[in-house]
Amino acid sequence: MPVNSDFRDAVQNKNVLMVRIMMKDSLILDPTFAEFDAMTREAEHELGAKVLYDKHDGARFDTNESNWDKKYLDEQIADLMSNFSRERISHVRKICSVIYAEEIENIKRKRHEKSRTREHVYAQDQDNDTNRKFWGIMFGFAGVTLVLILIWWLFGDYKGDF
Repeated sequence: MPVNSDFRDAVQNKNVLMVRIMMKDSLILDPTFAEFDAMTREAEHELGAKVLYDKHDGARFDTNESNWDKKYLDEQIADLMSNFSRERISHVRKICSVIYAEEIENIKRKRHEKSRTREHVYAQDQDNDTNRKFWGIMFGFAGVTLVLILIWWLFGDYKGDF
């Protein structure tokens, strides 16, 4: 998934705070993390991990999934902005995966269907191209045959019988 131009501009301008905000937002907007992963690759490549990430502040996380709800997620997202550590990001991803599990499946299913539709359209286009080529060759062959018959008829030893 490609990153948007606003994110790319923030990375190029080395606006680390804006990069982090956009990455944080993508965790909620796309709980499949496809956008976040693309952003991570670009930000790490351009800014470097030492600039992008903070050292973890040592906070302990609640690992009991039954306690995870949107309120807890909001708290962790807020903490992420004061400590943008790999550990906290990993924890937020786990929380999102649990809280948005159904939505993630729906998104993945829609992406898969869209991908299959695109593949189907591509296959139809290929079939149509093949059909056009076939009929183009056939009409071309018929045209050449007619021209040769006409030339033979006009300039050959045609005596009126075939």
